[in-house]
Amino acid sequence: MPYITNKHLNILSTYVSVFIIINIFLPRLSGQDLPEEKQEIIKTFEAQLEDAQKITILPNILPIASIKKKYTYNITILPLEIKYPDPVIKPLATDPDLAFEKHAFYARGGYGNKSNPLFRLMYTHTDEHQLDYHIFLSHDGFNNKEITLQKGSRSQVDGGIRFRLKEKMQINTNVNARYDENQFYFVHTNGQDIPSDPLRKQLRYAVNADLYNPVASTDATNYKIGLSYSVFSLGNPRTTEGHVKTTLTLEKNSGPWQIAIPVQLNGVLQSGIDDLYHVNFTPALKYGGKKIWIKAGSAFYYDSDKLSRLWPDITVDFKLGGSGLRIFVASQLKVTSNNLHRLTENNPWINPAFPALTNAISREVLGGIKGEVTFLGYELNLGYAKMDNLDNYTQMETIWSPALKLNNVNAVFLRGNADFAISDRVNIGGHLIKNFYNTAGDIPLYGVHSLELRANSTFHLWKNKLKLIPELFITDRSTTLLTDDFAGSMKEVVLNNRVELNVMLDWWLGKKMGLYARANNILNNKYEKWYGYPAMGIHFNGGVLLKW
Repeated sequence: MPYITNKHLNILSTYVSVFIIINIFLPRLSGQDLPEEKQEIIKTFEAQLEDAQKITILPNILPIASIKKKYTYNITILPLEIKYPDPVIKPLATDPDLAFEKHAFYARGGYGNKSNPLFRLMYTHTDEHQLDYHIFLSHDGFNNKEITLQKGSRSQVDGGIRFRLKEKMQINTNVNARYDENQFYFVHTNGQDIPSDPLRKQLRYAVNADLYNPVASTDATNYKIGLSYSVFSLGNPRTTEGHVKTTLTLEKNSGPWQIAIPVQLNGVLQSGIDDLYHVNFTPALKYGGKKIWIKAGSAFYYDSDKLSRLWPDITVDFKLGGSGLRIFVASQLKVTSNNLHRLTENNPWINPAFPALTNAISREVLGGIKGEVTFLGYELNLGYAKMDNLDNYTQMETIWSPALKLNNVNAVFLRGNADFAISDRVNIGGHLIKNFYNTAGDIPLYGVHSLELRANSTFHLWKNKLKLIPELFITDRSTTLLTDDFAGSMKEVVLNNRVELNVMLDWWLGKKMGLYARANNILNNKYEKWYGYPAMGIHFNGGVLLKW
């Protein structure tokens, strides 16, 4: 064990003295700045891991009262609208000369050499899931100064809304109106004077609404409720006619089977004569397989004049191989109203003094072939029809206004249509109707054509900047019956047949603007559909196109 020497005591005394001096003077120096020539050196403290100690600290967490919040989420699932249409026999008369393409806004306006202005405008909004609406405006007119009073005009407006209320409920509404003016410009052959008031005015307006289930599935119950009302007002002579129609259709699907129960109530109310109401009831059972589609039902017609017709409503459609060839047979009942609203569309100069309101009823049996391949869609059918109350026109009462006569008619008909898509830029199509009529006592059908042919084509040229649309119409000659004022008896007159060629050209200068030109009746065929009222010869129209 070592001993403490004097040397050790001296060293310890020195350390104690220094410690005392530091403790005396350090408090005074800590409140003063260091001299400028001095530097303060602070050694960084570095903790060593081996010196660290583990200390347990528990957090003080205050209790929180639980809060329950209720959130409501409205999620609407709108499936794509999928429809499985029946293999219906296609309508024969389709119009390829559509005024509008699929754009939000489309307009066509111009003028021609027969003082014939033309104006078309359409605006549409499309939302496949919720809301669609459109507005359409148009005006046409002509004034051929080569023939006295051969002039007229037509203005119309149409608006519609489709709105999906919920998944299985949709409503379609439509409002439209049209105003026509036509002159009795009768071309005289015997010196007769035209009527003292040659102007005939026509005003028609209508509103309709349909409520139905737009969702189609193999096990759905579909429904449709429809209501429409329209008014037709004719001037010279003053006549008013109203139309009301209600429809109710229920369809129940179960796999490939479907039960359909449609019923329709129609009413025609015309001033001066008795109203006419009729009911159509066509329940049917349908089956759709991979190769065969069958509809078996009955069509029942009954009107307020106690006229009734019961006819089988049957269609059998069978696929041979692919979709390129199908054969079908059908039996069907068709009802067409002989009212002023429809007949003035055909002949604006018709005599409105009907003895009574009637419906033309056609009972048809037919069969044929149809199909679609890569470049061709077609249909051809042959059938037999027995028609009651067929509208038939004569000019017996006055020389300037055709009258209506009714007849019972049997007919064998041949109908066909075809649409050739030669390429993406060239389409050619058309339709043919040929009727072989047989009437009691072989009485001719006056004002009725037995042959109608229409051919049309569309050519898209120059990177789709040019669209050329030629169309050809051909009919056979019709016969009219009129009073021979000199002999005091009736005589038959055979009218010119229609051979009309029209051509329209659209030329787009940019994405939103273009020019159009149309040549009408290029062959200058002044045919007569009604005795004394020849169609205009060759005439032209051209103007501006707009779209976006």
